[in-house]
Amino acid sequence: MSYKLLIPILLFAFAYLAFCWFDILSSSKTRHFSKGIWLLICTLSLPLGGVAYFIYGRGNGEQTDD
Repeated sequence: MSYKLLIPILLFAFAYLAFCWFDILSSSKTRHFSKGIWLLICTLSLPLGGVAYFIYGRGNGEQTDD
């Protein structure tokens, strides 16, 4: 794999992770887990953790304790 292909992929992954972190930290409520757990899920299982957060964790559901 050449570096010309690897660099954009890594930049995209970093930008996606930063967007997920920003959204989690700036949201007032999360569903199912606390903000810390969602941060951990998004970080350890990129990109599926972010997708799971946007589908299941984000929103107007009941707030969990942080």
